[in-house]
Amino acid sequence: MTQPVVGVRFKRAGKIYYFGVGDRSTVMSVGDRVVADTQRGLEMGRIVLSPEQIVDNKGLGRLKNITRLASDDDLAGEQEAKDMERRAVGAARAEIERLRLPMHAVVAEGAFDGSRVTVFFLSDEAQVDSRELVRILSEQLKVRVNLRQIGPRDRAKLLGGIDRCGRELCCSTWITEFQPIQIRMAKNQQLPLNPSEISGVCGKLLCCLSFEDDQYSEMNKGLPKIGASLISAVGRGRVVDVNVLTRLITISWETGARITVAGDEFAEQQDRRAKAIAQGVPAAEALLEFEADRAPKRPAAPVIEELPPRLDGAQREERPSSERGRGAILERSEPSGRRRRGNERPAGPRPAPEGVRPAAAQPQSGAAPAAPAPTDAPQARNARRRRDRRRGGRSEGAPPTARGGD
Repeated sequence: MTQPVVGVRFKRAGKIYYFGVGDRSTVMSVGDRVVADTQRGLEMGRIVLSPEQIVDNKGLGRLKNITRLASDDDLAGEQEAKDMERRAVGAARAEIERLRLPMHAVVAEGAFDGSRVTVFFLSDEAQVDSRELVRILSEQLKVRVNLRQIGPRDRAKLLGGIDRCGRELCCSTWITEFQPIQIRMAKNQQLPLNPSEISGVCGKLLCCLSFEDDQYSEMNKGLPKIGASLISAVGRGRVVDVNVLTRLITISWETGARITVAGDEFAEQQDRRAKAIAQGVPAAEALLEFEADRAPKRPAAPVIEELPPRLDGAQREERPSSERGRGAILERSEPSGRRRRGNERPAGPRPAPEGVRPAAAQPQSGAAPAAPAPTDAPQARNARRRRDRRRGGRSEGAPPTARGGD
């Protein structure tokens, strides 16, 4: 009969170690605290894999057995070890400052049996002479002291924290081993290469860049890089944008036109061009066949609408083409039955000044010539004076004699 095996984790987000269950009568489940014999002595951990979850244990080799389930005395000894860890960190920081060593104590880890304590530190230098520090700490703590240098990622894993996503750090919750992170992973996802945008709390590249790198690498196959030069039947162009998720490629031609091509169509045209060149077709003839009609066309010129002729037969003033292109403006005609005010100009052509003969209105094509409008010089002169007083000056086009007395 195969021996039951359990998976034990001694640190949060630490590596899982496998141990055999010596006493088959002991029931062990996930979450139970146990004491196991390791290479560093007795250690207390937590079961994360029960015997029912480990189906095949043949490849695990010869395993050590679980010593016992953790008792109340074992839990009390764990609390004493935590107190020693706090004292060790405080003493190490004080002695480092006194000795002026180029290092910084981060955390300490005490053994389960209280025989030793390990102090983890950061340092910019590769090697630090810490023999004097170890001697002083051993005398103060009355235990064996070990110093271990770690990096920024290990510091974040030991201390923990909250990242920009609002959740706990992945390295301190579930990542057991660090994987190499490269800047190429950020380029595959088209992320801004700004250190503050792609770096975590540890100052290194985000670990989550590696989570989707395989998927983005597969989706980038067949797509050109931004800035790549292309040649087609419409001339030379350059790739200005590539959307990996939608697989759309935006190309800007030297003529100023822009087109958007699907990634599958682009890959098909590239394969067709490569096969043509392999068959001996000159490169100048094996161009990419991008249709020219895909380029955005210029907007059509505005339609100039002519206004209908006036009802009184007078000639309309010529408007600029820019105003005529905006559409026809229908002028309102005054109802014939409405009474005109005293300072309101009557409908029809503007009366000419005194002494100036009014010009006859030019008849429109297809319309009967309009009769000349009667002129009333005194009324026109008085209306013009009232209008000039309201405007604060003389009206445009008025002769100098019109400013005289009645």
